[in-house]
Amino acid sequence: ELHALRDIPMSMKHAHGGMCSYYRFDDSKLPTVSVIVTSQNERTGLNTLTVHSILARTPPDLLKEIIVVDDNSADPAYREFVDEAELKELETFHPKVRVIHNTYQEGCARSRLIGAKASTGDVLMFV
Repeated sequence: ELHALRDIPMSMKHAHGGMCSYYRFDDSKLPTVSVIVTSQNERTGLNTLTVHSILARTPPDLLKEIIVVDDNSADPAYREFVDEAELKELETFHPKVRVIHNTYQEGCARSRLIGAKASTGDVLMFV
């Protein structure tokens, strides 16, 4: 069980206001999206909440995949905040979620490029 799973508050579900309900889009004509999340030494639960939020708010037919790129989160100074088991849980949580572990710290820009190269969606979105 994912320890950081939380319900999205009702106020957030309708944060767009009322106008969005007037517009309808034919999802079958829209491109698929690969969402790339870069992460390094994130506090426990943040990656999980990010993935859950993306899954909850993106139409399933449009979401090709979520790629979490872990930029070698091995800094001993962050051991008390980082839960390595969280990334392992994410790898098996949902078929559209993949985790890439960088061998070295590559930085945010290069980690995004690594995620982009591994993606298969028509459009890329970076978080």
